[in-house]
Amino acid sequence: MTEKQIEILIDFQKAIIGIKGNKALIQEDYYNALVNLNSKIQSALRDEYKPVGLMFAQAREIDLTKTLYSSTKTQYIYNDSELDRCADVMLATIDGIIAKIPNYEHICQVRADIKRAKSAPAKKRKEIVVELVSKYSGIIKFDKTVLDFAKPDEPFSLKEDQSYPILQGVIGRLELYLGSLSMDKPKSVKSTAKTTNINVTQTQNNSQVQNVATDINVSIQNCLKDLDDCETLSEQELEDIKAQLGEIKQLLADKRGKKKTIKEKISSILKWVADKGTDVMIAVLPTLITTLNLIK
Repeated sequence: MTEKQIEILIDFQKAIIGIKGNKALIQEDYYNALVNLNSKIQSALRDEYKPVGLMFAQAREIDLTKTLYSSTKTQYIYNDSELDRCADVMLATIDGIIAKIPNYEHICQVRADIKRAKSAPAKKRKEIVVELVSKYSGIIKFDKTVLDFAKPDEPFSLKEDQSYPILQGVIGRLELYLGSLSMDKPKSVKSTAKTTNINVTQTQNNSQVQNVATDINVSIQNCLKDLDDCETLSEQELEDIKAQLGEIKQLLADKRGKKKTIKEKISSILKWVADKGTDVMIAVLPTLITTLNLIK
Protein backbone atom coordinates (compact mmCIF):
# COMPACT_ATOMS: atom_id res chain seq x y z
CA MET A 1 0.00 0.00 0.00
CA THR A 2 1.43 3.36 -0.98
CA GLU A 3 1.82 6.40 1.27
CA LYS A 4 -0.78 8.22 -0.85
CA GLN A 5 -3.34 5.45 -0.35
CA ILE A 6 -2.73 5.46 3.40
CA GLU A 7 -3.14 9.24 3.44
CA ILE A 8 -6.49 8.96 1.63
CA LEU A 9 -7.73 6.39 4.16
CA ILE A 10 -6.73 8.64 7.05
CA ASP A 11 -8.51 11.58 5.39
CA PHE A 12 -11.68 9.47 5.05
CA GLN A 13 -11.42 8.44 8.70
CA LYS A 14 -11.08 12.05 9.85
CA ALA A 15 -13.92 13.18 7.58
CA ILE A 16 -16.38 10.62 8.98
CA ILE A 17 -15.49 11.49 12.57
CA GLY A 18 -15.76 15.21 11.75
CA ILE A 19 -19.21 14.87 10.17
CA LYS A 20 -20.61 12.70 12.94
CA GLY A 21 -19.17 14.91 15.65
CA ASN A 22 -20.46 18.15 14.11
CA LYS A 23 -23.55 18.96 16.17
CA ALA A 24 -24.51 21.67 13.69
CA LEU A 25 -25.09 19.04 11.00
CA ILE A 26 -28.63 17.74 11.42
CA GLN A 27 -31.40 16.44 9.23
CA GLU A 28 -30.83 17.27 5.54
CA ASP A 29 -27.31 18.68 6.05
CA TYR A 30 -26.20 15.58 7.96
CA TYR A 31 -27.72 13.31 5.29
CA ASN A 32 -26.09 15.17 2.40
CA ALA A 33 -22.68 15.26 4.09
CA LEU A 34 -22.65 11.50 4.66
CA VAL A 35 -24.02 10.62 1.21
CA ASN A 36 -21.44 12.82 -0.53
CA LEU A 37 -18.57 11.36 1.52
CA ASN A 38 -19.78 7.82 0.91
CA SER A 39 -19.75 8.49 -2.84
CA LYS A 40 -16.07 9.48 -2.61
CA ILE A 41 -15.26 6.38 -0.56
CA GLN A 42 -17.14 4.09 -2.95
CA SER A 43 -15.22 5.50 -5.94
CA ALA A 44 -11.83 5.21 -4.21
CA LEU A 45 -11.95 1.67 -2.80
CA ARG A 46 -12.03 -1.71 -4.44
CA ASP A 47 -15.35 -3.57 -4.18
CA GLU A 48 -14.22 -5.89 -1.39
CA TYR A 49 -13.37 -2.91 0.83
CA LYS A 50 -16.39 -0.70 0.21
CA PRO A 51 -18.79 -0.07 3.11
CA VAL A 52 -21.89 -2.26 2.84
CA GLY A 53 -25.26 -2.24 4.56
CA LEU A 54 -25.72 1.52 4.28
CA MET A 55 -29.47 2.11 4.31
CA PHE A 56 -29.56 5.77 3.35
CA ALA A 57 -32.99 5.18 1.83
CA GLN A 58 -34.27 4.34 5.31
CA ALA A 59 -32.72 7.50 6.75
CA ARG A 60 -35.27 9.72 5.08
CA GLU A 61 -38.87 9.48 3.89
CA ILE A 62 -41.11 11.85 1.99
CA ASP A 63 -43.08 14.29 4.12
CA LEU A 64 -46.31 14.13 2.16
CA THR A 65 -47.99 17.02 3.95
CA LYS A 66 -45.15 19.50 3.37
CA THR A 67 -44.53 18.25 -0.15
CA LEU A 68 -48.17 18.85 -1.16
CA TYR A 69 -47.89 22.48 -0.09
CA SER A 70 -44.41 23.00 -1.51
CA SER A 71 -44.08 24.48 -4.97
CA THR A 72 -40.33 24.00 -5.17
CA LYS A 73 -39.15 20.52 -4.19
CA THR A 74 -39.96 17.29 -2.41
CA GLN A 75 -39.80 17.62 1.37
CA TYR A 76 -38.32 14.86 3.55
CA ILE A 77 -38.29 13.70 7.16
CA TYR A 78 -34.80 12.57 8.24
CA ASN A 79 -33.87 9.88 10.77
CA ASP A 80 -30.67 10.98 12.53
CA SER A 81 -30.38 7.64 14.37
CA GLU A 82 -30.22 5.74 11.08
CA LEU A 83 -27.72 8.28 9.76
CA ASP A 84 -25.59 7.67 12.88
CA ARG A 85 -25.67 3.96 12.09
CA CYS A 86 -24.54 4.61 8.50
CA ALA A 87 -21.68 6.77 9.78
CA ASP A 88 -20.65 4.01 12.21
CA VAL A 89 -20.60 1.42 9.41
CA MET A 90 -18.47 3.70 7.21
CA LEU A 91 -16.04 4.39 10.06
CA ALA A 92 -15.79 0.72 11.06
CA THR A 93 -14.98 -0.20 7.46
CA ILE A 94 -12.15 2.34 7.19
CA ASP A 95 -10.88 1.45 10.68
CA GLY A 96 -10.80 -2.23 9.66
CA ILE A 97 -8.66 -1.54 6.60
CA ILE A 98 -6.29 0.70 8.54
CA ALA A 99 -5.94 -1.90 11.32
CA LYS A 100 -4.49 -4.37 8.80
CA ILE A 101 -1.85 -1.99 7.40
CA PRO A 102 1.64 -3.23 8.36
CA ASN A 103 3.68 -0.75 10.43
CA TYR A 104 0.71 1.63 10.64
CA GLU A 105 1.49 3.13 14.05
CA HIS A 106 5.12 3.66 13.08
CA ILE A 107 4.04 5.18 9.75
CA CYS A 108 1.84 7.67 11.62
CA GLN A 109 4.74 8.61 13.90
CA VAL A 110 7.10 9.19 10.98
CA ARG A 111 4.46 11.26 9.15
CA ALA A 112 3.95 13.37 12.28
CA ASP A 113 7.71 13.92 12.68
CA ILE A 114 8.03 15.01 9.04
CA LYS A 115 5.13 17.44 9.38
CA ARG A 116 6.58 18.90 12.59
CA ALA A 117 10.02 19.27 11.04
CA LYS A 118 8.66 21.05 7.97
CA SER A 119 6.90 23.63 10.13
CA ALA A 120 9.82 24.17 12.53
CA PRO A 121 10.86 27.84 12.95
CA ALA A 122 14.47 28.80 12.29
CA LYS A 123 15.44 28.88 15.98
CA LYS A 124 14.15 25.31 16.45
CA ARG A 125 15.95 23.70 13.47
CA LYS A 126 18.94 22.39 15.41
CA GLU A 127 16.71 21.11 18.18
CA ILE A 128 14.58 19.20 15.65
CA VAL A 129 17.63 17.77 13.87
CA VAL A 130 19.08 16.60 17.21
CA GLU A 131 15.80 14.91 18.10
CA LEU A 132 15.25 13.23 14.70
CA VAL A 133 18.84 12.00 14.38
CA SER A 134 18.68 10.57 17.89
CA LYS A 135 15.35 8.90 17.14
CA TYR A 136 16.11 7.44 13.70
CA SER A 137 19.90 6.99 13.55
CA GLY A 138 19.48 3.28 14.27
CA ILE A 139 17.43 2.74 11.10
CA ILE A 140 18.44 5.63 8.81
CA LYS A 141 22.04 6.39 7.84
CA PHE A 142 22.89 10.07 8.26
CA ASP A 143 26.19 11.45 6.98
CA LYS A 144 28.94 12.94 9.15
CA THR A 145 27.89 16.55 8.52
CA VAL A 146 24.41 15.88 9.89
CA LEU A 147 25.75 13.87 12.82
CA ASP A 148 28.20 16.65 13.72
CA PHE A 149 25.44 19.24 13.50
CA ALA A 150 23.25 17.09 15.75
CA LYS A 151 25.76 17.00 18.61
CA PRO A 152 23.87 18.94 21.31
CA ASP A 153 26.86 19.93 23.45
CA GLU A 154 29.27 21.06 20.76
CA PRO A 155 29.24 24.29 18.70
CA PHE A 156 28.74 23.78 14.98
CA SER A 157 31.29 25.28 12.64
CA LEU A 158 28.98 25.96 9.70
CA LYS A 159 27.06 29.17 9.36
CA GLU A 160 23.68 29.25 11.09
CA ASP A 161 21.82 29.65 7.79
CA GLN A 162 23.03 26.20 6.76
CA SER A 163 20.73 24.69 9.37
CA TYR A 164 17.93 24.91 6.80
CA PRO A 165 19.47 22.67 4.08
CA ILE A 166 20.64 20.22 6.76
CA LEU A 167 17.11 19.96 8.16
CA GLN A 168 15.72 19.58 4.62
CA GLY A 169 18.17 16.75 4.02
CA VAL A 170 17.01 14.99 7.18
CA ILE A 171 13.38 15.46 6.12
CA GLY A 172 14.24 13.99 2.72
CA ARG A 173 15.72 10.90 4.36
CA LEU A 174 12.59 10.52 6.50
CA GLU A 175 10.31 10.82 3.44
CA LEU A 176 12.23 8.11 1.61
CA TYR A 177 12.09 5.92 4.70
CA LEU A 178 8.34 6.57 4.98
CA GLY A 179 7.88 5.54 1.36
CA SER A 180 9.68 2.26 2.01
CA LEU A 181 7.52 1.59 5.08
CA SER A 182 4.33 2.22 3.12
CA MET A 183 5.28 -0.37 0.51
CA ASP A 184 6.47 -3.05 2.96
CA LYS A 185 4.47 -6.25 3.23
CA PRO A 186 3.96 -7.92 6.61
CA LYS A 187 6.80 -10.40 7.17
CA SER A 188 4.41 -13.09 8.39
CA VAL A 189 2.37 -13.11 5.17
CA LYS A 190 3.14 -16.01 2.82
CA SER A 191 3.51 -15.41 -0.87
CA THR A 192 0.26 -17.29 -1.59
CA ALA A 193 -1.77 -15.38 0.97
CA LYS A 194 -3.98 -12.42 0.16
CA THR A 195 -2.83 -9.10 1.57
CA THR A 196 -5.05 -6.21 2.54
CA ASN A 197 -4.72 -3.42 0.04
CA ILE A 198 -6.73 -0.68 -1.59
CA ASN A 199 -6.56 0.63 -5.07
CA VAL A 200 -7.36 4.30 -5.40
CA THR A 201 -9.14 4.82 -8.68
CA GLN A 202 -7.01 7.10 -10.80
CA THR A 203 -8.02 8.16 -14.26
CA GLN A 204 -5.12 9.62 -16.19
CA ASN A 205 -5.69 11.39 -19.48
CA ASN A 206 -3.02 12.43 -21.94
CA SER A 207 -2.48 15.84 -20.37
CA GLN A 208 -1.86 14.28 -16.94
CA VAL A 209 0.74 11.92 -18.38
CA GLN A 210 2.44 14.85 -20.07
CA ASN A 211 2.44 16.84 -16.82
CA VAL A 212 4.10 13.94 -14.95
CA ALA A 213 6.88 13.74 -17.55
CA THR A 214 7.34 17.51 -17.41
CA ASP A 215 7.56 17.57 -13.61
CA ILE A 216 10.22 14.86 -13.55
CA ASN A 217 12.25 16.43 -16.35
CA VAL A 218 12.24 19.83 -14.63
CA SER A 219 13.23 18.22 -11.32
CA ILE A 220 16.14 16.36 -12.93
CA GLN A 221 17.34 19.49 -14.72
CA ASN A 222 17.34 21.43 -11.45
CA CYS A 223 19.18 18.58 -9.75
CA LEU A 224 21.90 18.56 -12.41
CA LYS A 225 22.42 22.30 -11.95
CA ASP A 226 22.76 21.86 -8.18
CA LEU A 227 25.22 19.00 -8.62
CA ASP A 228 27.48 21.25 -10.71
CA ASP A 229 27.89 23.41 -7.60
CA CYS A 230 28.89 20.49 -5.35
CA GLU A 231 32.59 21.05 -4.71
CA THR A 232 32.95 17.72 -2.87
CA LEU A 233 32.45 15.70 -6.06
CA SER A 234 35.21 14.78 -8.42
CA GLU A 235 34.62 15.15 -12.16
CA GLN A 236 34.24 11.38 -12.51
CA GLU A 237 31.73 11.16 -9.65
CA LEU A 238 29.76 14.03 -11.16
CA GLU A 239 29.62 12.24 -14.49
CA ASP A 240 28.56 8.99 -12.81
CA ILE A 241 25.56 10.51 -10.98
CA LYS A 242 24.53 12.50 -14.04
CA ALA A 243 24.60 9.30 -16.08
CA GLN A 244 22.37 7.50 -13.54
CA LEU A 245 19.85 10.35 -13.48
CA GLY A 246 19.96 10.39 -17.27
CA GLU A 247 19.05 6.71 -17.34
CA ILE A 248 15.96 7.39 -15.21
CA LYS A 249 14.99 10.26 -17.50
CA GLN A 250 15.45 8.08 -20.58
CA LEU A 251 13.40 5.22 -19.12
CA LEU A 252 10.53 7.63 -18.53
CA ALA A 253 10.87 9.30 -21.93
CA ASP A 254 10.88 5.97 -23.79
CA LYS A 255 7.73 4.85 -21.95
CA ARG A 256 9.49 1.63 -21.03
CA GLY A 257 10.38 2.65 -17.51
CA LYS A 258 8.63 0.02 -15.45
CA LYS A 259 8.19 1.00 -11.82
CA LYS A 260 10.39 -1.83 -10.56
CA THR A 261 13.26 -0.86 -12.88
CA ILE A 262 13.09 2.81 -11.87
CA LYS A 263 12.88 1.97 -8.16
CA GLU A 264 15.94 -0.29 -8.48
CA LYS A 265 17.82 2.54 -10.18
CA ILE A 266 16.78 4.95 -7.39
CA SER A 267 17.93 2.43 -4.77
CA SER A 268 21.32 2.28 -6.48
CA ILE A 269 21.60 6.08 -6.44
CA LEU A 270 20.66 6.24 -2.75
CA LYS A 271 23.50 3.88 -1.86
CA TRP A 272 25.86 6.09 -3.84
CA VAL A 273 24.58 9.32 -2.26
CA ALA A 274 24.89 7.97 1.29
CA ASP A 275 28.67 8.48 1.33
CA LYS A 276 28.90 11.74 -0.63
CA GLY A 277 27.97 14.36 1.96
CA THR A 278 25.12 16.75 2.71
CA ASP A 279 25.46 18.97 -0.38
CA VAL A 280 25.04 16.02 -2.73
CA MET A 281 22.18 14.60 -0.66
CA ILE A 282 20.31 17.91 -0.70
CA ALA A 283 20.80 18.20 -4.47
CA VAL A 284 19.66 14.68 -5.32
CA LEU A 285 16.96 13.72 -2.78
CA PRO A 286 14.20 16.08 -4.03
CA THR A 287 14.44 14.57 -7.53
CA LEU A 288 14.31 11.01 -6.22
CA ILE A 289 11.30 11.83 -4.03
CA THR A 290 9.53 13.55 -6.95
CA THR A 291 10.15 10.53 -9.17
CA LEU A 292 8.89 8.06 -6.57
CA ASN A 293 5.73 10.11 -5.97
CA LEU A 294 4.94 10.48 -9.65
CA ILE A 295 5.37 6.81 -10.61
CA LYS A 296 3.06 5.49 -7.86
